[in-house]
Amino acid sequence: MHDSSAARPGRPRADDRAYRPGADDRLAHLITELQGRGLRVEVPLESRQGGAGPADAGMLWVDGFAATVPTGAHYARTSPYVLRAEDDGWAVYRDGERLASAEPSRRPRYYDLATADGIPYWKIALLHLDSVASTVNQTCAYWGNSDQCAFCGIGVTLANGRTIPRKTPQMLAEVAVAARDLDGAVDATLTTGTTATPDKGALYVGRCGQAVHEAANLPVEVQFEPPRDLEVIDRVADMGIASVGIHVETFDPRVLARIAPAKARTGIDGYFRAWERAVAAFGEGQVSTYVILGMGEDPDVIVEGCRRAIDIGVYPFVVPLTCAAVVTEAERCAHFRVRHQVFVIEQGLFGGSFGGAAGDDTDEHDVDPATIHVVGRADETICGTVRLYPVGPGGRWKGDRLAVLASYRHLGLGAPLVRFAVSSAARLGGREMEAFIQPADVAFFRWLDWRPAGGLVDYAGIPHQRMLIDLTRP
Repeated sequence: MHDSSAARPGRPRADDRAYRPGADDRLAHLITELQGRGLRVEVPLESRQGGAGPADAGMLWVDGFAATVPTGAHYARTSPYVLRAEDDGWAVYRDGERLASAEPSRRPRYYDLATADGIPYWKIALLHLDSVASTVNQTCAYWGNSDQCAFCGIGVTLANGRTIPRKTPQMLAEVAVAARDLDGAVDATLTTGTTATPDKGALYVGRCGQAVHEAANLPVEVQFEPPRDLEVIDRVADMGIASVGIHVETFDPRVLARIAPAKARTGIDGYFRAWERAVAAFGEGQVSTYVILGMGEDPDVIVEGCRRAIDIGVYPFVVPLTCAAVVTEAERCAHFRVRHQVFVIEQGLFGGSFGGAAGDDTDEHDVDPATIHVVGRADETICGTVRLYPVGPGGRWKGDRLAVLASYRHLGLGAPLVRFAVSSAARLGGREMEAFIQPADVAFFRWLDWRPAGGLVDYAGIPHQRMLIDLTRP
């Protein structure tokens, strides 16, 4: 619990001040430039003392405005804009001229609180800059069976103890008020695993959003699959929800059938029918869908699908996924930061390893020139990793340190990272590849044509399943 009269954070925010003609227009132009051209980081972020620096996700505040800008993308290395450390913080410069103050995203204050039942607030909802986010049902009717979406990690976070299975409207309302009062949250996004009910979970996530809106007075977006009865969408709108995300993932039916069999049964036209009903209920521009690129889709089909969606008032968030071996030192640093965030901070693994340093997931393979370190990008932001290396004669390879930042897992970068590692090892003459994975990921690896070998073994202090894949198959 918390005291709602507590002082708000000292960071100036857009709604705390009057509009400044000229100055705010210049700031808007600067943020647009940063988002389009990226931001160089002049001083290694990990060298800053007394606080965290922005990660490769590029979440920071520019003169009090929340912004996400590319810092790990290849084009950011040649950006004219640079983030420099100052005596009392950070600032954005161009050609030696200071353009705006900057403040990296920091650990939210409400993360230190818990409910009366002892549930940490951060297990109920996370904060992305100034937006509260939560998966209200951390289980899905498709998880662990043939209908599981290839990109989904909903069961992994639960298995790792980073959340709870079901958040109640009361819990979410309590946390949202704390996030607003202590950390300046301005909106909320709630999603859900699909339930085995006709509404597919839409009504429950809607009720959760209604509770958040009524308690914290925050605009709320909810996300769900198209319900069987589209009248459910009207009922969600009547709960005071501001916007809705109904994510088709791809407009290519062939790809959709491969990566999301259950969504494929709804069909592309089924999504358009749901969107049309949602636009009528929420308004143009208040309905969105993710469109993921890099899964073997037909570009012409994607362009036409996006055009058709835009024409009816749906906003398609296009997210390209790419994987590549590390080339630059900046990419190498980003690779290690993602791993540290996922394995050490999130999962609590590797309390002591190479060099004896607490909380260090590196080992001797990281300094072996034969090891290939890989980064995965979503819309040019480095948010995923994997590494691979030979493990003896006969063309045997091993892949490990597969990691994707939590806020990007819904995009499906894990599968491209695994495929990139497999194809890279095969191209280098590999005949077989092994990986040790957590039990919750076995179904995902089976879908990618890996097979279990033996029983569970201890790996990094927790049970893992050894998996193998034949690299000689065409």
